[in-house]
Amino acid sequence: MIRGQDNGDGKERLETAEIAAEYELGANNMEIYIQNLIKRYGSQTVLNIENLTLSGGAITAVIGPNGAGKSTLLKLIADLIERDSGEISYGAGGSVPPLKEMTLVFQDTYLMQKSIRENIAYPLKIRKVPRQEAEARVQELAEELKLTPILDKRAGATSQGEAQK
Repeated sequence: MIRGQDNGDGKERLETAEIAAEYELGANNMEIYIQNLIKRYGSQTVLNIENLTLSGGAITAVIGPNGAGKSTLLKLIADLIERDSGEISYGAGGSVPPLKEMTLVFQDTYLMQKSIRENIAYPLKIRKVPRQEAEARVQELAEELKLTPILDKRAGATSQGEAQK
């Protein structure tokens, strides 16, 4: 778990971090190393992390109040925005994010106007996962999330809760 710290202005910022692996996965053991990472929006420093290691093969929660830099940190790790300074290394020291091994899911849902099945399968399709393997993984995930009854339903016809799953 990563918690934000108050930097004196009454707002928590992600400057120092405490991490606790919540759930061991084991499928992918890529660690992410962050050193001296700074991100500013204008004159405001929104992220200042001296040293942070995200353990591979684990789910890590990033928590904090609005404006603490949680989304900024995730966007930086996913290489969606540029950092002002610092280093992010993936796995054994690589500086290029292995996008085929990473997925970032935002809180707001952005679904294509296709079926739930097609929305779940899309990330596998763009990663060129063989069709039979992709279908099996979609089915497995749908069963785990209890989405099997609505797999062929159009995304726009789902409830907010169903869409977030």
